[in-house]
Amino acid sequence: MNIIIEDAETLNYFTNEGGWSKDANEGKQFSGTTQAYNAARHEPIGKFNITGYVAQTHQLINLRSGRGTGLVVAPVA
Repeated sequence: MNIIIEDAETLNYFTNEGGWSKDANEGKQFSGTTQAYNAARHEPIGKFNITGYVAQTHQLINLRSGRGTGLVVAPVA
């Protein structure tokens, strides 16, 4: 299982190059959830998920959620 960062709003995955991709296979792999969480907290994104990705079955498992340094967007009423 690969531990990757998912932008909860766009469902894109943080890559090794510091960009974002729709393909979970391109997601930067972290050695643990704590390392991924700490990295995500410093990214200019809003809500994020630390996700376990099983490449063989294309299964995503949400392990932890949080918020990065991005702007908080108020919901439209």
